Amino acid sequence: IILYNINMLSSEMRACGILHQDQPKRKLRTAIENIPSGQLLIANNTPLSSVTRGQRLTFTPVEDYYTGRQDATSGIMFGNMSTNDIEIPVAIKPHNNIASALSEFCITQHLISEGLIKPYQPLGFLSGRDSIYTLSSFEGDVVSCDTITDSTDNPKKIQKVLLMGAATLARLHKSGVAHGDAQIKNTAFSVKTGEERAIDLTSSYFDKSGRGITDDMHSYIDTLPDYVSPALGNKYIEKYFIDPYLSLVAGALSKKQQDSVHRVTNNL
Repeated sequence: IILYNINMLSSEMRACGILHQDQPKRKLRTAIENIPSGQLLIANNTPLSSVTRGQRLTFTPVEDYYTGRQDATSGIMFGNMSTNDIEIPVAIKPHNNIASALSEFCITQHLISEGLIKPYQPLGFLSGRDSIYTLSSFEGDVVSCDTITDSTDNPKKIQKVLLMGAATLARLHKSGVAHGDAQIKNTAFSVKTGEERAIDLTSSYFDKSGRGITDDMHSYIDTLPDYVSPALGNKYIEKYFIDPYLSLVAGALSKKQQDSVHRVTNNL
């Protein structure tokens, strides 16, 4: 994985400037479009924002950072970004287009400002020959929930995974965001603190209509057989996923939205 990916990107790059993320989306897009190939546009108020224009940075892949992340990597590179006296663990993620990269960046910033669930901190954008990449902080203590379901069918641990899924979706939905690809491997937690973390936000979107709530619930439940066997009974899913979700979003969802979640339960 590492050799293949690093050939697509030079391990040395230069900073082309600082991105102030409180600008209108149109201006952010223009700034990203104008990044010269092989250069990095750094978000302000991050560990890298002391870097000056033209400063050289070096990316070094770190094998250990890939441990337990093979399934979820989708071309993501993990390693250390260093320059002068700074060295920080990062993830570099390829996107098909600028719209995708910018959407994930804006949703991540929104989640940080809402403060209900913590995503990885975005650090900026990197222009490659064939892709636009987002750069974010890497946290080795955050693991996706499929690392649990892959290694055990212990009922207590499966319950914990479902409760994590419920809490993750509840916190996203209370923040006005639909995940867009809700399933066990796209939910995660910190092994240090136990808190849920928002990951894999490429398909996420601001959910003004509330339809994304039921889409996320259906997606999560429909993909459970991919991770957990034997199949979980409906009462089990209600007890450890739907009921905890509803208690966490109580007061935040409209009556209509709550009814639509109940319909998901009735259609199990």
